[in-house]
Amino acid sequence: MHTSTIRAASMIVIYLMSKVSLRFYDKTSALALAFIIMILFNPYSLYDIGFILSYVAIIGIFYIRKIIIFSASDNYIKGVINTILGVWLSILPVMIVYFNEINIYSVVANFLVLPILPVIIILGLISLISPVFLSKSFLFVASLLIDYIINFSKFISSLPLSSIFVHSMGFSFIIFYFVCFYFFKNNKKVFIVSVLAIIVLFFTTLDRGFSVDFLDIDNGDCAVIRDRGEVMIIDGGGIPFKRGKNQGLKVLLPYLKYNGINKIDNVIVTHSDFDHIYGIIEIIDKVNIDRIILSDFYRHRDVYLMDILEEKALSAGVRIIYAKDGERLKFSKGEFIFYTPYSFESNVSPNRASLMTMLKIYDKKFLFLGDCEKSEEEYLLDKYGNEIEGVDVLKVAHHGSKMSSIGKFLNKAKPTLSVISAGRKNRFNHPNQDVVNRLESNSAKVLLTAKRGQISVFLGKNNLRYKTYLDE
Repeated sequence: MHTSTIRAASMIVIYLMSKVSLRFYDKTSALALAFIIMILFNPYSLYDIGFILSYVAIIGIFYIRKIIIFSASDNYIKGVINTILGVWLSILPVMIVYFNEINIYSVVANFLVLPILPVIIILGLISLISPVFLSKSFLFVASLLIDYIINFSKFISSLPLSSIFVHSMGFSFIIFYFVCFYFFKNNKKVFIVSVLAIIVLFFTTLDRGFSVDFLDIDNGDCAVIRDRGEVMIIDGGGIPFKRGKNQGLKVLLPYLKYNGINKIDNVIVTHSDFDHIYGIIEIIDKVNIDRIILSDFYRHRDVYLMDILEEKALSAGVRIIYAKDGERLKFSKGEFIFYTPYSFESNVSPNRASLMTMLKIYDKKFLFLGDCEKSEEEYLLDKYGNEIEGVDVLKVAHHGSKMSSIGKFLNKAKPTLSVISAGRKNRFNHPNQDVVNRLESNSAKVLLTAKRGQISVFLGKNNLRYKTYLDE
């Protein structure tokens, strides 16, 4: 049974017991007793989000609604408004901490939905005591109303800016938030100071420096680049033949929510392999994307997954740019340089057609190779040897496959840090041990997402540092 149902049933039983025993019913005591009973039976309820939301919503109905907008609820409409706002304001900090998301239109939606719920309940009760032919009619009307609620909810969620991702906050934020409401009622000056403190706390948690996060996205690629409000993504991961939610919805989108990222300035898709493109396909209608950059190889070319990406981008109003060899794209503090020996007239495998990308920023160089092979590395050596020399961070080609990372290329690049994005115990046995040995001979440090989880690279004033989320 759902925790909110158990909580409601417990409070009803306590209320009935108070009437039978001719004792005064105190809602605060009843709420506390129901809480204690549930914790005694199942202490792990404390970690159940349904349990938390249920009790927080009741706090909103019992207490917070009394101190907002309308001081009295002698009017039915005022009472409904206070109740809806009270519940929304009480669950707001929980939604921020647990889901990193604020539903903007939920208050308006509740005003249009909640008045219908009693009607549905009444129709259901009447159908239980009515003849069969009348019961079917009542249930039919109730089903129409339920369909209205479902379709209306879907419509609300499809509206632009229906939800905003909020940077992750600690559990202490919830406590501080409710303390603010206490002072709102008792001491307005302290309330104002508390609100200002929350604002300062929120903005000090935002990372305003430059970083590159190589996500732990199984045997795929996904790098998120952030620099003082600008966000760029290179590939989105994806697990072929996986049913249901894939890496875009399971890893990339939660990452964006956790970091409060609502807008992506540039998405670079290196090529059309599932483990690079599908995560972007999944999130393209879930977050605001300014433009997607593809290799000129895919201009006028029919490739199944690339066609799906282009169609979804068109529907979402996302611009698509096809980059040619040597083309540059500047942003506030740096620039991308794109490398590809192939155009839309070429006929090679998707891996070889990967859009290789150099990121230059703050005198540092990051080289992302997609799934390129030996011939493309040799192309970089021959044509762009000076540019790739002395790379600070190398995203190793093709998950460390033996088809890439030739010795003379690594000897020229001499990366300070090499990152291999590969899944644990993957069926391709990536990375190849010979490749790892060559990388270790030519790099100051080699890190694998399979062993270290997400790998984050940061730039200080004069240094480059990294953080891993798992110990090796």
